[in-house]
Amino acid sequence: MAAPRPPIALGISDFRMLREGGFAYVDKTALVDDVLTEGAQVLLAPRPRRFGKTINLSMLRCFFEKTGEDRSALFAGLHAASSAVARPHFQRYPVIFLSFKDVKPTSWEHCLGGIAGVLADAFGEHGDLLTEGKLDGGG
Repeated sequence: MAAPRPPIALGISDFRMLREGGFAYVDKTALVDDVLTEGAQVLLAPRPRRFGKTINLSMLRCFFEKTGEDRSALFAGLHAASSAVARPHFQRYPVIFLSFKDVKPTSWEHCLGGIAGVLADAFGEHGDLLTEGKLDGGG
């Protein structure tokens, strides 16, 4: 008897949620190697809607982001876990992740408020960098 297939994740665009939830995931972690070897200052990922842009960016965040937790289990069995190019960069960098996919405004004011909310959340996540003196106050 064949092993049961993992469920398909509809509407989930968070890499961690996919992996921890046991959902089907097509391994696209070779993107980590591509990002590291490309040498570009900017990465442009133009893809049609529903083509996995947010999941891929979420995966990159989980891979690169320096945190106090070990995220190795999220990448177990995936390309990036065994990549000689990617592995030295695992969880080594501060990452600012911005997604505007949930900003669905009905007016310019709502749009501006949604963008401000996303930026405020990102600032809150990394406020420790400013208080620890790792960033200056800007300006």
